Amino acid sequence: MSGTLIYSYIEDIAKRLHDPALYGAASVMVGAGFSKNADVVDDETSAPNWEELAVSMFEVLYKKPRNKVDIKNWEIQKIKKTSGKNVLKLAEEYKAVFGRNKLNKFIEGNINDDKYIPGDLHKKLLSLNWRDVFTTNYDTLLERTIDKINVKFNYKILTNQNDLPGSTHPRIIKLHGSVDSSKNYIISEEDYRTYPVQYAPLVNTVQQAMLETQLCLIGFSGDDPNFLSWLGWLRDNMGENCPVIYLVGLFQNMSSAEKMTLENQNITIIDIGDMFDEKANVGHHEALEEFLNNLTEYGQEKEKIFEPVPYKNLQFKEDFHKSIDDKYFEIMEEFLSRMKDKTNSYLAFPSTQETDRFIDSLRYHFNELLKLEPSTQQVNILSKIVYLLRRSYSILEDSEANKVKSLIDTFNKEKLRTEKSLLTSWVDVALYLLEMYRIDGRDQDYNNLFSKIEKASSNVDGYSKEELQIEKCKFLIGSFDYSQATEEIERINHGIALDIQLKKAFLYKQIGEDEKGKALLRKVSATLAQKKYSEHKTASLKGYLNLCARSLMSGMRESFDDSFSDKEYYSNSYNVRNIYNQIKNGVSNSLLLVYNESRGEKPGFNLGTYKVSYGTATKKEQDAVSKPLKYVMFQDLLCLPNTFSDHKEILALALKGIIPTSSIPTWKWSSIIRTNDKKIINTFFTRELIVSSDVGWIETISDQLFKLVDKFNSEDNFNRRNRIITQETIYDILSRFSIAMEDDKVINLSEKIIEQRKLLDDSDSRRLTEFFRRIRFSMSTDILSHYLHELLSSDSIPFHFLTEFLDIDAYIDLHIEISDGVFNKVVKEIESSDGVTRDKGISKVILIKSAATLGKYKSEIAEALWGQKNDLGFPKTSNFYVWLWDNLPYPNNVDLGNLYMNFLENPRFIRSVNERTISGITTIDIRINEYIEYFRRVSDFSKSEKVSYELAWTSDFFIKIIKYIYEYLDNEKSLLTLKYDIFGTEKEGRVRFIRLGDFVAMLAAQAYLSEVYTQGVVVEVKNVKNLLLDNNVTSPSIDIIEKVTKDESIEADIDNLMKRAIIGERDELGQAMNVFNLLLVFEKKSVKNVKISNHLNELINSLKYFDLSRSSMVISKLISVIDHPILIQEHHRSGIIKAFRQSIDKLDLSFNESNRELIDTIYSLSILIRKYYDKLIQNGISISKDLAAIIEELRYSKLKEVRYMWEDI
Repeated sequence: MSGTLIYSYIEDIAKRLHDPALYGAASVMVGAGFSKNADVVDDETSAPNWEELAVSMFEVLYKKPRNKVDIKNWEIQKIKKTSGKNVLKLAEEYKAVFGRNKLNKFIEGNINDDKYIPGDLHKKLLSLNWRDVFTTNYDTLLERTIDKINVKFNYKILTNQNDLPGSTHPRIIKLHGSVDSSKNYIISEEDYRTYPVQYAPLVNTVQQAMLETQLCLIGFSGDDPNFLSWLGWLRDNMGENCPVIYLVGLFQNMSSAEKMTLENQNITIIDIGDMFDEKANVGHHEALEEFLNNLTEYGQEKEKIFEPVPYKNLQFKEDFHKSIDDKYFEIMEEFLSRMKDKTNSYLAFPSTQETDRFIDSLRYHFNELLKLEPSTQQVNILSKIVYLLRRSYSILEDSEANKVKSLIDTFNKEKLRTEKSLLTSWVDVALYLLEMYRIDGRDQDYNNLFSKIEKASSNVDGYSKEELQIEKCKFLIGSFDYSQATEEIERINHGIALDIQLKKAFLYKQIGEDEKGKALLRKVSATLAQKKYSEHKTASLKGYLNLCARSLMSGMRESFDDSFSDKEYYSNSYNVRNIYNQIKNGVSNSLLLVYNESRGEKPGFNLGTYKVSYGTATKKEQDAVSKPLKYVMFQDLLCLPNTFSDHKEILALALKGIIPTSSIPTWKWSSIIRTNDKKIINTFFTRELIVSSDVGWIETISDQLFKLVDKFNSEDNFNRRNRIITQETIYDILSRFSIAMEDDKVINLSEKIIEQRKLLDDSDSRRLTEFFRRIRFSMSTDILSHYLHELLSSDSIPFHFLTEFLDIDAYIDLHIEISDGVFNKVVKEIESSDGVTRDKGISKVILIKSAATLGKYKSEIAEALWGQKNDLGFPKTSNFYVWLWDNLPYPNNVDLGNLYMNFLENPRFIRSVNERTISGITTIDIRINEYIEYFRRVSDFSKSEKVSYELAWTSDFFIKIIKYIYEYLDNEKSLLTLKYDIFGTEKEGRVRFIRLGDFVAMLAAQAYLSEVYTQGVVVEVKNVKNLLLDNNVTSPSIDIIEKVTKDESIEADIDNLMKRAIIGERDELGQAMNVFNLLLVFEKKSVKNVKISNHLNELINSLKYFDLSRSSMVISKLISVIDHPILIQEHHRSGIIKAFRQSIDKLDLSFNESNRELIDTIYSLSILIRKYYDKLIQNGISISKDLAAIIEELRYSKLKEVRYMWEDI
């Protein structure tokens, strides 16, 4: 932390202490280190801190040995056990050995509370206006300080959480016990583990203080157990919403890694040693005293810039504008000219109450003047008000904008040309309107007005001319017009003023011309060093210069030299960087407060009633729009790029918060895109946002980005070279927008991605593949047909890119002609000894089969495929499942049935537990899922046509496989008893156990259907069931299959399954569907009078009652059963189609207010209906009018992936 940055933090705390009503309050948490500042009675040593208390405890538990070797080890152990959180374990040991009572007495004996009295720093601390004082200390120093301070704040002392209800501020709250009353000392590991639950009211109180005040920590070190524990508890409760906490102390010896770790957890380190030139020689007492003195002495009267606005007493007079006369214009002209001169070169006004009052008064005059008939005097006065309004980053309201437009339109070109003073004023006012049009996304209005201004302002020169040129550049950058923006930036005459030069440097940064920006920056720095301005003006420019340097040189190898430093002026309220950071903090706090106090529907007192908050917005809600808006306007006013690492996340939230302030959000979208930040873009540009947005907005930005991507050349780095944004960001956005693009643009984008792929390394190529994975959902038949030849003939398309085309749900014209050259190339690739090349060839065969016939090349392809075999006898591959070979050609001498039976008889599941060692193998489930899915395809549970070969099921087969699964589960069971499930290994293992349990049920069912369900099979099934139960894994599928085979009633089980399906978690719902699948086969084969289809029909008909979240989940699971032959029978058909209709009717297909669950539900429902439709067609069943009407609606869905699902109908 720089030596002056600390003063901005001190000022923030001080402002809160001196004027909490204006700036918000502050609270403090006091740690053991602060007790060191107590005065000592009878020359005793100072009060012990945590480490010293721990040392005493260690020496009681572990007596010091006598020989030197043991002493050395003893000293090492002492250091380890008395450091950081080990202290808590040590206390736990003490408690275990001596008991709780002796531990309490040990604490009291070592604290020696009566031997210390409050020191001067205790008095200084409690003389400040803290809202609450929290302390983890056991001593009573703070409580005894109250009577010794001159300022009386009427502190209430709370030593127990039961004292909290009804208590009023300010309070001294003892969080961990107190030697004078509460003996519940929080010291052992168990105490800390249970604290968040046992003392939840205290945790909540601190949490509330963090939300409502600025919390400061004093007397804690970075590894203090109290500090670390409280930080953990609060982050557990508040997550990413945890506000910034100030950690105050001497941290000269803290490593940069430790500081970075704390800062990443929203801990701002205030190193008070930075207030001194000789940091190394500063003691804690001296540093804390200086810090507290600064807080106490803050608030001395500073020079005021703003003067009272004339006519203050008449401002709220009705029809004030009617009293405006020549005298008014004379007074206001003199006043505003003086204010303009006085604030000249203050690039932005401080965000203070004084500024707000001044600007509010001016805005009143602004509105009253707009009610007058147009005149030169009026425009001249308005231009000076606009000058001041813009420096306070105040936006032009819509109601004002319409009046300003009427005023501007009144003056013709001839009048403006003859009155130069009028022309300059007119341009200044028009510029304010132009700015609003840009930010509101009103591009047509912007272009019309700019054209008018350009025609009229050819004679304008000086500052106004350059401001107009800068505005033009902002528009071009926001529109991603790189070439024109580059040309226009060069036209800015930066000789006019230093701030114009710096704005030009910032614009260079925004378009990626950093070297030009740095050259101009150095020139400005040299010029500024030779100037002698007032303190405020220098502070304003120095802060702006510093921001510019930080923007251009962040991450560069060159040093950030002192010529760009603003440390002497950072605490000045006119320092632009200071203002920028203060506004950011204000935005952060306002958004957090409104998040935690959001209005809406809440349960009422009576059952079935709700209380809804309406009416005008609260102050916090108004701030959550007005403060972000001011923040965005401030950034725009000064041409700041959207890439400051400590600002861009708040900027993105601010932009998101102000989206509703205009009807066209394209400029705000552009600003978010220009952060060039993957995380921010991913958070904002969600599928639901894009689907629910006006297609025109998406087309506008897409067109701009398509033009921009052509400005890059082959040498430009994919994710580092900026031309306003990087290519990576362009493709990221366009791939997201593809779901709303027309086919020709999707084709254009796909071609660019394929071409770009040739230029990238493997890492960047995978990023492009990720983008293409989004585009695949926008692939229609036309698009895929367009690309087929390129996919089949290209050498440069990588395998992982090529495979994205294999799963596209498009219905391709089956009469596409494939050339001999393509076939020969594919055969050659399949014959390659290189695994990747071979798999690319196999992928192409799959693609060809989806679009055409293999014709005369069928046998040649078969020989090539089977020319290389793996150890199982199947074609060699690293990426395809075993059942693929049943769908591709094979030579006549290949006995597929024998190969597949061998595959089934010899499962080779990957084990993650070997000799008690657990290995994290990411592919562990691939073989299991491959095996289960293949068995399903060739068993009675397949819903597709039978394979071309026969597999004979025997009891020996089922006994062998179930026994294999039992041995596998028995080996893997230690996964389910892990003490720490850090990487989700236990959760994944449990899901695997459930899946294998369901599979054993399927095996048992097939054995029963094949009439080989012998006692040997029964025993093996029972063994698996018991093993699962022993490991707390239930398998309702095995339970039901056992009952069916024993001819026992399963009605109660089915009722339970229905409950799981209707209200259970996702995993329970999945298990229920697995059982439904099994029982549907039993019902089809008339086994034991099993009837499950009626229950399933009932579930389908219940969809209309589910909320979106539940509907989406249930529908996604129903997809696996909907195409069962039983469900297309006539007595089920009408009810199911009616359920489809009811589900469609309750969904908002227009996506006026979209959310992800709505999108997922419509998509899943479309898949469900498509599977049902296909099953009807396969069985020659005509499509009813009701189903046809549903399909017609889906064909015109706003979701591309849904439309294309039905494009062949």
